[in-house]
Amino acid sequence: MKDLRSYLSSLQGKMADDLVEIDTEVDPLWEVSAITQKLEDRHQYPVLYFKKVKGSKIPVVTNIFASRRRCAQMLGASVEGVAPAYTQRLGRVVEPVYVEPKEAPIKQVTRRGADVDLFTLPVLTHHAWDAGPYITAGMVTMRWQVEGHVYNTGLYRCYVKEPRRMGIFLSPGKHNWHMVRESGAKGEAARVIVWIGHHPEVYFGAQARNPFFQDDYSFTSGFIGEPLRLTASETWGRDFLVPADAEIAIEGTIPANVMEVEAPFGEYTRYYGEQRYNPVIEVSAVTHRREAIYHDIFVAHPDNQIFGSFAIEDKVFKAVREVVPNVKNVYLPLSGCGRFLCYISIGKRIEGEGKLALSAALPVDTRVKYLVVVDEDINVFNEAEVLWAVATRTKMPDDLIFVTNTIGEALDPMAEGDNLINKMGIDATRPLSPFAERVSIPKEALERVRLEDFVPAGKLSTVPIEKS
Repeated sequence: MKDLRSYLSSLQGKMADDLVEIDTEVDPLWEVSAITQKLEDRHQYPVLYFKKVKGSKIPVVTNIFASRRRCAQMLGASVEGVAPAYTQRLGRVVEPVYVEPKEAPIKQVTRRGADVDLFTLPVLTHHAWDAGPYITAGMVTMRWQVEGHVYNTGLYRCYVKEPRRMGIFLSPGKHNWHMVRESGAKGEAARVIVWIGHHPEVYFGAQARNPFFQDDYSFTSGFIGEPLRLTASETWGRDFLVPADAEIAIEGTIPANVMEVEAPFGEYTRYYGEQRYNPVIEVSAVTHRREAIYHDIFVAHPDNQIFGSFAIEDKVFKAVREVVPNVKNVYLPLSGCGRFLCYISIGKRIEGEGKLALSAALPVDTRVKYLVVVDEDINVFNEAEVLWAVATRTKMPDDLIFVTNTIGEALDPMAEGDNLINKMGIDATRPLSPFAERVSIPKEALERVRLEDFVPAGKLSTVPIEKS
């Protein structure tokens, strides 16, 4: 059975250096963020487990997704093989299984109505201008109004405003946004559950960009390779199911056509999302495990940006593969916040495949704005190589594709009007006709020569390391 605890236990056993446990009490107001930031400044991204958090009896775990290496290992992939591995996992659909509430860890502690107080949770305030404490690792689950139990799940920020009231930002055009609009048009409240803390693989599966009206619980089961365990909610019973092995679940409704001021909030763009009117969640119940663990995602940092990029890399990989079967890899670098920039490598066979790949990738996700297609000899995980390909293998404007005034991302600081943006693709593949050869050192020489045979180890360790 996969849950957050089994993951932390395996991490402690197999990758102990990737887990840092902190015994000293921390303040949820900025202190956790400050510690995480100081480690990030040193290019260190361990999972952080804070045992004592001021004002709460519940510990906090954060930074789980901050290392691409660690995330790739969760998927059984190399750092370079994430997109193909993610795509393969999403090809499976497995039916979840139902477990009785008495057997579900999420039901070990239940509170309803006036007994609910969200401020007992160690919800963090991350950045200086944040409006207040925000739940950032809350998977927001709703049900489509179609036959059968068809659930949609996505990661959305939730602003804890009162003991039983939260603000929520639903990105325009996303699935849950459509469901709230549908309910609001009928004058009905939308049912919602925000669950926090589960195995990272469950988070990756639940965050996948599935088609409309597809059951995310079933896709998540397929992704993790075993049936996701579900149980009855406290508010609606078996008519609305919640992951049985999550740490915390918040149940409530989004009332029709009720909007309140929400934000500012430090978003994945590394800018503050502007203050605006957004829906609210009126909380009816909270359930959690005994000795629950609160999971936080450090938004605007690798913990958030790497996590979100994997699902988009998968979508781009699949879309390009439909028209260019020799696609090799896809990467959304941190320089583009894991959203706005996309690098694609292909084994080019005929002229025009670079632009064909761009044409397939440009509409895949509203957040991806700038794409570069390169040959397979270019390492898309090395931005210096990608830029070298742009500098030496492009003829402008022939190798450009522009799309103007298309729907973008509401959080993009460059979006205008109704979230309209411009997109650009660059074909940086070299012509198939005779073209200059890139320099290289004979493989035999590279394999034969060892630095330590020529430069003393002590001297090697003192030579400054510079990031180019």
